[in-house]
Amino acid sequence: MGLTLKLVHDPPVFLPGAEVVGTVEWTGVTGQKQIAVRLLWFTTGKGTRDVGKADRLVVDRPARDGERAFVLRLPAAPYSFSGKLITLTWVVEASLLPSGETARAELIMSPTGAELLVGRPPPASREA
Repeated sequence: MGLTLKLVHDPPVFLPGAEVVGTVEWTGVTGQKQIAVRLLWFTTGKGTRDVGKADRLVVDRPARDGERAFVLRLPAAPYSFSGKLITLTWVVEASLLPSGETARAELIMSPTGAELLVGRPPPASREA
């Protein structure tokens, strides 16, 4: 079995509320009930891991081989950020159910067009 996820936007940097467009492709899928494509965020680092789901698409009873385009909408928040203790990461994740095989594509969601750096000094500026 094979599962592939591709995002149209390169680099995968999005503003709040933007549409995330892509395709999920699969080959050799047998006995699977669904392919779920989810737009979600999660935290890593110190403390409890948090997860939030923003949007999803479900393909019921997928054929052995196939492809499906998707458009998922980002919410207004939370933004992608990296801090000293915690990082928040956005991903599009495709999962075959019930096997659990997954494919992921990371993205950045921010009003600045870049991951926010929290509690870290800004990059040194270069003067000519």
